[in-house]
Amino acid sequence: MVRRLKEDIRALEGGFPTRKLIQVDLDGLPSVAPELKLSELLDEYRDVRQRRMSGTTKRKQAEAALLISGLQQRLLSSVEAFARTLAVHRRTMERLWAGEKGGAEGRSPMGGELVAGALGADDERSLLSETQQYELEVGAVEAVTMATAEMPQRPT
Repeated sequence: MVRRLKEDIRALEGGFPTRKLIQVDLDGLPSVAPELKLSELLDEYRDVRQRRMSGTTKRKQAEAALLISGLQQRLLSSVEAFARTLAVHRRTMERLWAGEKGGAEGRSPMGGELVAGALGADDERSLLSETQQYELEVGAVEAVTMATAEMPQRPT
């Protein structure tokens, strides 16, 4: 097996454009801009979850971090993507607070690429329809939420 990187192929045959990163600074953005406010609130939520999970196993802490990372990635993708993923997380938490068992039992909570909402082109699941991919993502978010939910009752 020979592994070729884009740089190797570019040097031999060309075809892959060189990626140029250009920083764009946004000045004068109001502190109440929805994207900034959502990011601030998500940071607060992450801090609360980290404190709550501090006494759990490293695995549980990693799963909790995975959920927050997925929410952060979705927020950076778009507010709409973040809202969809957050809605799944909230519904799952509400079911747990109500004492219900969710449909995510038995699913692996470590579906990181699904929680983040991104499947690579070499993943055969990327060939599924958008609806099927969304259903997989919902299941992964539910599984991670349930795996990291330590509180059986809704907090007051």
